[in-house]
Amino acid sequence: MKGIAPTIVIFVLAAVIFVVAVWFLLSKVFPNILYQLEKLLGIVRPTPIESAIICSIARCKYGCNSFRVRDINWIDYDDIGRKISVNCWEKFCSGTSPDVYSEGDKICEKMPVTINLKSPQRISIDHLYDVTGGEEIRIQSTKFGLGFSWDLWSSFMQQVLDYLTKTEYVIGVTDENIVAYGDAVDCAVFTIPFTGGAQITLTGCYKSVEVREGKYTITTFNFRKLILAGPSIYATAISKSA
Repeated sequence: MKGIAPTIVIFVLAAVIFVVAVWFLLSKVFPNILYQLEKLLGIVRPTPIESAIICSIARCKYGCNSFRVRDINWIDYDDIGRKISVNCWEKFCSGTSPDVYSEGDKICEKMPVTINLKSPQRISIDHLYDVTGGEEIRIQSTKFGLGFSWDLWSSFMQQVLDYLTKTEYVIGVTDENIVAYGDAVDCAVFTIPFTGGAQITLTGCYKSVEVREGKYTITTFNFRKLILAGPSIYATAISKSA
């Protein structure tokens, strides 16, 4: 009997080490599978702004009639500060005019998703795998605001797509709206000039950021990469509302 206890301890330690090793490998090789497991166990819950981003991308990628869109919900606040529940399809798809759709029932560029944050909130690429299917994501900070100039954002993306051939999803947030940065990732950093003297500076890519409180509009664009037969890239602009 005396030899049994040490054997059990060794077995338990080996099991723990094995589980930790498998967990680590899954997080590196299959981040989407790990995310789904964590979500199922209630470990991961997207913040409201993460859910709003997922809503914006899902409308553009899958279309309004997708179950992915209908299942997206988050907590928001109305103009007088009352807490309200928002469903992606009900608020940002239902009853829309046909001229809003870019292809079939997809909404890209038009009718931005809106959200009102009462406190700073996190945006993490690890919480966006539901809509990306595990594809690579980058949160791109910019030094000069994109504002509501969607034409400028479009021109900006067309000029930098050749730098982003390994990235399927880009989320753009202006520096002035970021209060904290997560781990940085490899990314092209450069300034793009535009006609008339306007310019945008890419200051870095991150796994996560924390944005300030306030009202935001979230708009997703679908671009083709500047390579032959390249896949689409989904660029999402997050801007402060007036």
